[in-house]
Amino acid sequence: MKPYVLDANVVLRFLLADHPTQSPASRELFLAAAQGRLTLILGAVTLAEVVWVLDSYYEVDRKRISVLLCGFLLHDGVECPECDVCLLALRHFGEQSVDFADGYVAASAQARGVAVLSYDRDFREFPDLSCLTPEAAVKD
Repeated sequence: MKPYVLDANVVLRFLLADHPTQSPASRELFLAAAQGRLTLILGAVTLAEVVWVLDSYYEVDRKRISVLLCGFLLHDGVECPECDVCLLALRHFGEQSVDFADGYVAASAQARGVAVLSYDRDFREFPDLSCLTPEAAVKD
């Protein structure tokens, strides 16, 4: 199977089915991937862009984005480096009032069993996550 790295616009055309030629072509691409003829690689930065566009431009509900993209990451033929972290980040995004980037940072720390270093108070949204300021970490 030949691998290809996905750009956000291909994912969006597939999910939104809103373009007369690009959406059907994207659908065919994902069908080929599901049939094992090729592999589609979706990185975390591209996923973040898809989340941002769906949330800010298309105003899709956060929970809907989370469910939609979690299913997408588990689609046959789609590979995502750090898939477990990305799935948890999407769940954080859908269930809490944090942006995807903060959800990803929290998920990354949780996956590694480490604290987050930040001045951002949004990390208080995660009761099972330790968050320290850089000053506190230096003293630790």
